[in-house]
Amino acid sequence: MNKIPFTDDAENSDPLSTSGPTAPSPRRSRQAWLVVVVGLLITATTALQMKSDVERNVTLEFTSRCDAMQSRIVERLNDYVCAVPWKCSKCGALKM
Repeated sequence: MNKIPFTDDAENSDPLSTSGPTAPSPRRSRQAWLVVVVGLLITATTALQMKSDVERNVTLEFTSRCDAMQSRIVERLNDYVCAVPWKCSKCGALKM
């Protein structure tokens, strides 16, 4: 069996040489930052939209509940007014 000798360029190179790994090019660095900034903008926009939707839904639900309570109160007051001896607010008849 023939063995192929293992050669490592790091072993054969000068340890003080500057041919090692280099920093990414400025263009790649700008692209990476652009991706990060765009991602953050999308996240912020989505969060603000969700906040707006939740606030609108809560306001609609609160208004709906208030309207239901108001109609129940008015109904009970009308029932009370019709029970006392004077003009009925529902039918307009005089009650004694």
